Amino acid sequence: SSLLVPGVAQLPFLFTPGGFGGGVLFVFAALFSFIAIPRAGLATAQAVWSCSAIIVAFAWGAFGPAAVAAPVASLPVSLGALALL
Repeated sequence: SSLLVPGVAQLPFLFTPGGFGGGVLFVFAALFSFIAIPRAGLATAQAVWSCSAIIVAFAWGAFGPAAVAAPVASLPVSLGALALL
């Protein structure tokens, strides 16, 4: 478990607002995936959250904060690649 890493590495436990928010989002995403499967079916639910993950990852990489974003060389080519995915 990752709870053992700080003890083994002799590092303090560190809780940050961003880490807390990410954990809350992850828990609710997992919860809603279990709710979506009986309502939409496994194939449809999997397709929706996979496409959502691709779009969110692209948006963070292309338009996110400077710490995570990279310059987009060609927006039309990038959007075309996103459409193909």
